[in-house]
Amino acid sequence: MSDMPKPPFVSLRSRCFCQATEDEERVRKALFSIVGELAVQREVTQGYHGNPLTILRVSATRKRDILPISKFLWEGRKELLTNVEERLDDTRYFHVRLSKQAAFDGEMRMVGRTCPGGVVDISLKVEAYPASRENALKALRVWLA
Repeated sequence: MSDMPKPPFVSLRSRCFCQATEDEERVRKALFSIVGELAVQREVTQGYHGNPLTILRVSATRKRDILPISKFLWEGRKELLTNVEERLDDTRYFHVRLSKQAAFDGEMRMVGRTCPGGVVDISLKVEAYPASRENALKALRVWLA
């Protein structure tokens, strides 16, 4: 495998839900296994049926904090290239969902829209000049190629 080119990402946002039946510390460890031990924002709310729900959020703008998830994504670039356009929104965020259950085991595994055991949502802001979805898409395709 060749060396990874410079990732086109300038920021990271991550979110996962901790259900009332889950151990929050274990969910934090799963999140950290993906994004590293960054500061976590914690929000307690209610689920659709009134059940207690904790949302754990992490964000980063330092390249060194974004690098581990970038390396993982670059290793899975063939899969990402097949649907890169669907993963990029109009605000230049590139979206990936990882299995929370796999993260409990210290692994990173991309999943689709639904996943038994829940997901860790990852959103990465793509650097593009001038700033547009089209330029961000070009930058992603070049990086993933």
